[in-house]
Amino acid sequence: MKRKHDGDSTDDDISGQQNHSYSEAHVYSVLRSVFKKDAFRGCQKEIVEAAMKGRDALVLLPTGHGKSLTFQLPAVAVSKGVTMVVSPLLALMANQVQGLKKLDIPAETLNSDVQGHDRRTILQDLVSDNPETRLLYLSPEYISNQAFQRILKRLYDQDLLVRIVIDEAHCCVEWGHSFRSTYKELGFLRQEYPNVPITALTATASESVQKGIIDIMGLDEKRLGVFTTSINRSNLHYEVRYLIPDYRFTDSNSIQEVVMKDILEFLQDYKERRQAQKSTCPGAGIVYCRTRALVEKVAQNLGRKGYGAHAFHAGMDLNVREDILTKWTDSEPGYEIVVATIAFGMGVDKPNVRFVINFDLPDNLESYYQLSGRAGRDNKGARCIIYYCSGAHSPTANADMKRYCSKANQCRHVSIAEYFEPQKTRTVKERTQLAKEYCDYACDVCKNKQFVSSRYMAMVRAVDSLSEGVSSTQPSCSRSLAIK
Repeated sequence: MKRKHDGDSTDDDISGQQNHSYSEAHVYSVLRSVFKKDAFRGCQKEIVEAAMKGRDALVLLPTGHGKSLTFQLPAVAVSKGVTMVVSPLLALMANQVQGLKKLDIPAETLNSDVQGHDRRTILQDLVSDNPETRLLYLSPEYISNQAFQRILKRLYDQDLLVRIVIDEAHCCVEWGHSFRSTYKELGFLRQEYPNVPITALTATASESVQKGIIDIMGLDEKRLGVFTTSINRSNLHYEVRYLIPDYRFTDSNSIQEVVMKDILEFLQDYKERRQAQKSTCPGAGIVYCRTRALVEKVAQNLGRKGYGAHAFHAGMDLNVREDILTKWTDSEPGYEIVVATIAFGMGVDKPNVRFVINFDLPDNLESYYQLSGRAGRDNKGARCIIYYCSGAHSPTANADMKRYCSKANQCRHVSIAEYFEPQKTRTVKERTQLAKEYCDYACDVCKNKQFVSSRYMAMVRAVDSLSEGVSSTQPSCSRSLAIK
């Protein structure tokens, strides 16, 4: 774990206009009595301490390491005031608020779906002299509303705006994955409310994205805590399945059928293994697809084969999506698999996801790390599979994503570390040592390098043959292998 404070600040330095104080005994009391936990994990305690002392914080913790607790506990531990949480997805906000209310924590969300009496009740509470709401979840679009800006200003003037939290902060950086222009505009919050400390959170970010977050959000580097831990998820088994094209691949449907067949074989094998282990918990899975049309198609195919698979994307009715999310999260029979576009799963706390499959290639390695990281949050083994053909990758996938898939002779965990932790992978000796430390045969390359390398070379030769036009009657590789 790395903790960095820039400048000459000491533990007595306090930012913000609130009367920040820190009592370890009080923090542990809240942890046990409210959040029903006996201990902190990793660097959670240090982050909570920084928040209670009124510092800005940049928090980079992998999925499943408990980022939410680091701002939820301080919001409850203070005597009064509202912590405002900016979140990119309605489903994510609803999931977080639902979980907090189960703990009897006063939490609300304001967005386009909250109307009528519910909306008026929340707003009336916020303009009261002592709001009951402790955590308020908002979309970045809602914050720009002028009427709501007046409410924020009132909270600020009354010393009741305790902290601003930017969840999924990588969304504010143009060169980061999942960029949203409304996130980039959130820098005005520091200008309008300069004394309110800000916490920015994300599962991971490269050094350039970290700097972008700090600059855009105006984080105070003199009193900034940067908290991060190793990006490695040793319980995840990473695998790239290479697609070897031939002349049967005449259109996008052909390659989809090949991938679909392989997924069905994987699921059958997975089912038999669970039965052999006499597992009472079936586990759950996610299949990610690039387009809504493909999501629907894959979900229907899996359903016809008897699997409890359901489509999930933004084009569906909100109530239907919420119903699917709830039943999948609660592990209801018939809701074992969600087939979704890449937005699904952000912030959803489901520990027993046993596999994440990418039907096609994500845009970049940061996005893939986020998607695959939704597996194995209970720290038990989970599979992360991605399908790849050098002639069939998405045209939007960047060089780092393609490079990860093409390194058939290097541990997948090390390939991920090369991007996020380059200081650990500069030499062959360092990479070899890291493979032992991070992986321990938890990837396809370390498990069977010869087989993976032979599959990769077979794919390359087949793609080259098609590209060179071995048969003039066949379409070009780039056309015939496009996954749409």
